[in-house]
Amino acid sequence: MPIELLDGEQWEFDDGIFQFCSDNVVIGAKKLKFRQVAASNDGRWRIAVTALREQKATVVAATSSPAKVVELRQGETLIADCDLVKGFTKGIEENYLKLGHFGKGGRENYVWFYQGKGKLLICENDSGGLG
Repeated sequence: MPIELLDGEQWEFDDGIFQFCSDNVVIGAKKLKFRQVAASNDGRWRIAVTALREQKATVVAATSSPAKVVELRQGETLIADCDLVKGFTKGIEENYLKLGHFGKGGRENYVWFYQGKGKLLICENDSGGLG
């Protein structure tokens, strides 16, 4: 899925989602926390991509299911499982919280919270449909 980066806009993707981008960007990386890696198969690193000033750039993200970009407004919160959000822009804060032990074998389950103002790349998981 191609995503247009506007002047100075920054996106963050897990390394399993990020495929390639145009050459007028700045790229950085940081290692994900253990819980972020254990909960998803999207990678071990977070790739940050920013378009250069007064430049327009494109990033290509690959997801296993259909994806779309949604806008999160100030004061809104998205609560999701670990595999719904595949990327987000600067201005979005990501956090997770342990819900407890559920299911067969009493596995730990976590929920992710996204707050702030910006864009999110969300992807269908096995049970959902974005419509």
